[in-house]
Amino acid sequence: MSNLQNLRLGGVPEHYNFAFHLPRTIEHWRDLGLDVQWTDFPAGTGAMVSALNDGALDAATLLTEGAVKAIHEGANIEIYSRFVDSPLEWGVHVRADHPATDATGLVHPRIAISRFGSGSHLMACVMARTLGWKPDALHFVLVESLQGARAAFAADEADVFLWERYTTKPVVDSGEWKRIGVVTTPWPPFCLAIRKDKMDYAPALASAPRQTLREIDGETARRFIAARYDLELDDVRAWWSKTRWNLSTDVRSAVLLATGALLDAGQLPEAMSGDITATADARRMVRARC
Repeated sequence: MSNLQNLRLGGVPEHYNFAFHLPRTIEHWRDLGLDVQWTDFPAGTGAMVSALNDGALDAATLLTEGAVKAIHEGANIEIYSRFVDSPLEWGVHVRADHPATDATGLVHPRIAISRFGSGSHLMACVMARTLGWKPDALHFVLVESLQGARAAFAADEADVFLWERYTTKPVVDSGEWKRIGVVTTPWPPFCLAIRKDKMDYAPALASAPRQTLREIDGETARRFIAARYDLELDDVRAWWSKTRWNLSTDVRSAVLLATGALLDAGQLPEAMSGDITATADARRMVRARC
């Protein structure tokens, strides 16, 4: 036990991260010399980037777009690997009594976000650009988390909130909210990001959940997810059928796709436009282990 390297890993308390909680993954980590302690971050990528910068975390599963933006802004992290390859579906949510039936029905909405730089913020900017909304006219309301968004909606302090559609499905099914659209990321949505001074442990940290995902029976995994995250088993099965896992260390394509979307949404400086497909430019943003 004393010879194990302690690592602090963080992620959102959502079904995408289930493999990090399985006993088999923990056993694999220990076999590789790691004692990994997990911390939930309901506030999402922005909060985890802050914790990584402050040294409160060593590694985290971040939204790719959030990690790219954080690295561009000088965060003390590197992207080591992709984690999920299938697109993330961001539900566009409003109160159940809101008159809008799709996103075009929103007029100067107050947009709830967990924090600036989070996925809920960045994807709201992507949606706004597609709808032709002026970036300087967007009104954001900080709510910290899904529960914070529920409170903001109940108090009539926000009008719209983007969050992963299966995580919010119970709130929609209960009649508290309604989903009026979906914004899909055209890039692998999650990556494993690690503090620069902990990169030597990245291969072992990434390989344990990857090995577990290869070994685990699918139905066992789906039942574990439904129980842990309070989701309907049929919903988990539907989500599982569309989900593609990948802990490949080839991150270049994911980073370039996310960078392009952030440029389009005005969330990265135009100075980064042009031919950023050049590997030198891409690798200055991330440590692309191809």
